[in-house]
Amino acid sequence: TATLTRSVAVTVAGAPTARLDVPWDNYLITRRDTFEIRGRAWTDTQDPEFPAAPVLKPIVYQTGWDYYRVAWEAVAGEVSYILQESEDAHFADVQTYAPTTALFLDMTDQAVGTYYYRVKARNAYGDSFWSNVVSVTVTPDPAGLQAAAAPEAVLADYQPVVEINIRPVEDGSDNWVAVDAVTAGLGDWWDWTYTWEDLPEEDGVEYLVQVRALDLAGNFDVALVDTVTVTISNAETPIYLPLIARRWPPVPLPPTLSVPSNDGLGNYTLAWTYPHTQFTPTSYELQEATDEAFTSPTVFANATSPREFTGKEAGTYYYRLRGINIHGPGEWSNVEMVVAQSPDFFDDFTNPDSGWFVGWAQRYNWYTDYHGNYHEGWQDVAEMSYRDGTYRIYVPKDYRAYGDVDTWFVWPAEMAPLPAEMTPVPDSYCIEIRGRVANGRIDASGDPQPYWAHWGIVFGANEDLSTIYTFQLNSHSNVGIVGYHNHVYPGNRDQRRQHENIEFGIYDWPGTEGHFSGSFGGGILHPATLRVEVVGQEARFYVDGQQAAVANIPGMPRAQIGLVGGSYEITPVEIAFDYFHYEPNCVITP
Repeated sequence: TATLTRSVAVTVAGAPTARLDVPWDNYLITRRDTFEIRGRAWTDTQDPEFPAAPVLKPIVYQTGWDYYRVAWEAVAGEVSYILQESEDAHFADVQTYAPTTALFLDMTDQAVGTYYYRVKARNAYGDSFWSNVVSVTVTPDPAGLQAAAAPEAVLADYQPVVEINIRPVEDGSDNWVAVDAVTAGLGDWWDWTYTWEDLPEEDGVEYLVQVRALDLAGNFDVALVDTVTVTISNAETPIYLPLIARRWPPVPLPPTLSVPSNDGLGNYTLAWTYPHTQFTPTSYELQEATDEAFTSPTVFANATSPREFTGKEAGTYYYRLRGINIHGPGEWSNVEMVVAQSPDFFDDFTNPDSGWFVGWAQRYNWYTDYHGNYHEGWQDVAEMSYRDGTYRIYVPKDYRAYGDVDTWFVWPAEMAPLPAEMTPVPDSYCIEIRGRVANGRIDASGDPQPYWAHWGIVFGANEDLSTIYTFQLNSHSNVGIVGYHNHVYPGNRDQRRQHENIEFGIYDWPGTEGHFSGSFGGGILHPATLRVEVVGQEARFYVDGQQAAVANIPGMPRAQIGLVGGSYEITPVEIAFDYFHYEPNCVITP
């Protein structure tokens, strides 16, 4: 009459996992013979510590920038990240950046175009799968890849069966087949491969590629089926060629011109090769010009390679080369540009491409206009341009800056920061400019009255522009020495923005009060010549040859020099500069 109860424990294993590595989603296949598909697989008893795929953040970009930041979310257990860039959404042609431990990479000097990015994480076990793809329109020693102990192998209790399914996205039917090979990795996963034979000839047709892993009982988890979409574009495209005739006359083909050495100071070497086997030249003609159109070139006949140039005057030179044989001169080579600089820098602004900033400067501003309307946001507040043989800084009407300060600094591109050969050495240099207030507000009498307009020389600044020293002449014919401290220059140099946290340090001389003092120059709308001579920490200041002041400025930086102009209150104001001259080791006025 007794009742006997027996029980048993049953463990049901989870389905194994299979993942695709190649191809990735949105892959473009252009070949026609075979394509190898690769991936990984592991059982539920294993726990391979592959890093998870990172997540790329949206790229913040503003029209006109040539730089931006590509950033991603951190992945647990990673050692480093690998970022890829492509101008093709399918990543058929990629640039792979060196592994980095940072969570971002800054892209600079980017040309106009659309760029696509993806990133993967890497640790001692291997690489993660690729992240999502983000796009934007317009390689260092991987310190994080530190040696890591080899992971302890976790042996699986069985090897899963990996199956693959390839079918068109539209009107395709499933056909699951076993992969070609499954090979052991480090002991706790398998690498598998499958060769897609005889790829179909298609023109932009999308296919699904799916993979799954089966356990010993032939079961799989639907949630663990990995799927990507690829596009096949390998169809034949007819190309209709024009009539092909034999080359005649058989003059030389283009040589290849190069600049193997250039010290930047007018000493450089040109060299060339003839990378062809036909129509060999018997001599070469080299041309030199100061414009890309070679309007009035200097011709060097019977030139030989290499050709050295020494002591060339400062300027930009263009070179091209062609071979000559008994049939005549051949095709021109590539054009090489050489820039020769001189420590003595002079610009009369007659060349609108001489390198100074051109365009509108912006500032984030908030103010109430004369009509009582409140405004906030980025504003175009000053325009820099070349015009009528001068360089100009223009502040338009009805603009109010923070408080009553609206000052703009501009630097010559090839001297910001000063290259080594331009740095004031050993301890003295001179800067001279000629300028004027070119226009201003019109008063009731009809005369331009640019009250509070000012312009002058930046005679010393550090590399990050947080400290700037200037010598200025204002519209009342007064001069002053103004030091800007804790100055902020956000963004890139070409945006020329300044913020409100500026402290003024005024260097007075006997009899001086306030920002400006004395009476110099020709007054409103009249040109004047300003000159600063620096010897050690002493600076001497001149207006039209008349000494205005001498100041001792301890610790004065001298990494950058340039121009300053603007208005302290009333606009519009336009400043015109006739020339800018910098001379190291100059003769100092006694």
